[in-house]
Amino acid sequence: FRRVLFRSPLILLLQFSCFNATNKLWHLNDYNEKFESFYFTSDHSHVVFLGEKFHYIFNDFNENLERILSLDSSIIFIDDEESYINLNDNNKIFGHFKFDIFNEKLNPELEYYLRNLGFVKNKDGMSKIIKISGSRFHSNQIFQNYNFPDLGQDYSIEIHVKLSATQDIFATLLTPITITADGTLAIGKALLKCFND
Repeated sequence: FRRVLFRSPLILLLQFSCFNATNKLWHLNDYNEKFESFYFTSDHSHVVFLGEKFHYIFNDFNENLERILSLDSSIIFIDDEESYINLNDNNKIFGHFKFDIFNEKLNPELEYYLRNLGFVKNKDGMSKIIKISGSRFHSNQIFQNYNFPDLGQDYSIEIHVKLSATQDIFATLLTPITITADGTLAIGKALLKCFND
């Protein structure tokens, strides 16, 4: 019994050290992703963020993300300091985005619409946090010369990488997004439409 009592602080110290080392390992490969283009699929089931190196395809079966991003980009903003994406071993992503709209941009009609989307009033305007989930894919060389529309604003979102010690951060499937003969983006039979079209 005395030996157990004597060893328990050492065990706790080792457990804490292992946890701390694991936590550092998880965040060793964290990076910021710059998003320049947002799209939604023609069947309204997914929202696509195209980054510089990776494509992020989010589930959006209730179309909440699409409705918010469809608003004028000069009115609504993604709070990139309060937004984040977690990435795990299987290139699955989850996290949340915080959307803000300031008082000077609000009017009664817009405020009513935003309340129906779940936005809440605060001293600066209105805001909403929306949970996200989906998958990350590696971009393709065919997109290097593709003329993406200018959204007028770029967002840099922090990606928290939670990989095991043997997992390579770049061991990612190639994007399922293709470019059709007329230059339209598509995922399978679902065409992609840019939010500012």
